[in-house]
Amino acid sequence: METNESARLRLMEIDLGRDWAGGQSQSFSLAHGMAQRGHDVTFLCRADGELARRLAQHRIHRIEISVGGRLSIPTVARILRHMRETAPQVIHVHDSLSFWLGGLAAKMGRLKAPLVVHKRTDHAPGRFAAFRYRNLAHRIIAISRAAEKALLEASVPQEKVALIYSSVDCEAFEPDDGSLETKFRTEMGLSARWPLIGTIGSLVSRKDQSTIIQSAPAILQAYPDTCFIICGSGPLQASLEDQAKRLEVDNRVVFLGEREDVRSLLASLDIFVLPSVAEGLGVSALEAMAMGKPVVASRVGGLAEVVEDGHTGFLIKPQAPDDLAAAVIQLLQDADKRKAFARNARLRAETVFSRKTMLDLTEALYLSCPS
Repeated sequence: METNESARLRLMEIDLGRDWAGGQSQSFSLAHGMAQRGHDVTFLCRADGELARRLAQHRIHRIEISVGGRLSIPTVARILRHMRETAPQVIHVHDSLSFWLGGLAAKMGRLKAPLVVHKRTDHAPGRFAAFRYRNLAHRIIAISRAAEKALLEASVPQEKVALIYSSVDCEAFEPDDGSLETKFRTEMGLSARWPLIGTIGSLVSRKDQSTIIQSAPAILQAYPDTCFIICGSGPLQASLEDQAKRLEVDNRVVFLGEREDVRSLLASLDIFVLPSVAEGLGVSALEAMAMGKPVVASRVGGLAEVVEDGHTGFLIKPQAPDDLAAAVIQLLQDADKRKAFARNARLRAETVFSRKTMLDLTEALYLSCPS
């Protein structure tokens, strides 16, 4: 979709995240979508990171920089130099470090371009962070009502905050015709008869894959052929593997590691689970829903807005393995309910969390910023 020439903007997107996670997938998708709409996009990112690699693959103009800490004056100077050279009409920072460094650069340089900031977490900002939101940001995009609530409770003015949900590409993540599932199960040596329960996310405490492993014995008692797929990498992998061994379920738990294309995994799952203890929204849950999968997730943060309890999946208490097991077993017992939840999940992804909706709302926000 082309935007009209008079509304074409020079945009600088900044995401200095080290790894590829939900936030990076969203900033990448936004930049790609804005470039497709005819806007002039420059993306400032960390040198040699996964985000830089994917931007290069899609020929999105990027500037790779080395990045120091939150108060790294050399990094601020580099960012300011590129801001002045690019002369953006809107600067959009996507993560906390980008806000620190990019916000400081824009302030020190007295740039006229408005600063748009993304709030991707549901936790309350600290005192100094709240000060930055109130005084450096022109507009703040909250990815969920939970994130919006955290900002408002920190006395960020309502008129600065816009609710724009993270999105999923419903064309790329569409229900499988069976070919992706066959490919994945064959690749992994998994029987077509085995129920598959899976999750996607960094192996960190916030994602709480430990609860999945704790739920496994009860699920296996009811459905002994069940296999659990944990996709992602992170510092907790060794301890999670040890936990699976202690509970004697390690032969039914597969640690898949990082996977660039998760569609074949999602296509193969009977149920997607996300037992996070905190979540701004939950991009992996959106991808699962778009592929027509029922979701069992913790009732925390934005997940309570993604999953409609009893309609697209189940919401459970965080850190409650018995509740997770009960929800999974209930869905494994009822194929009709699984199919109904799957249809509802796909429809919700298309109507509430579509890529087009996110791009439309963000583009309108950019155009509304003072020039």
